[in-house]
Amino acid sequence: MNSLYKFIFLQQNFDRLSTAVEGNSGSPWYYIVELIKYSLPWLLFLPNGLFLAWKKTAEKLG
Repeated sequence: MNSLYKFIFLQQNFDRLSTAVEGNSGSPWYYIVELIKYSLPWLLFLPNGLFLAWKKTAEKLG
């Protein structure tokens, strides 16, 4: 059980966040940039969605 814990929690999670694994040594901002890049088409709908949610909340309160 101890080796399973080391493999899953330490090697697969902590080590991947803190060190270069499998030759990938990009900047810490890499994943933030990737997240924005791949969610960009959906982010175009965000302003309208927030507006509609605000409008619906205002109708319930008023």
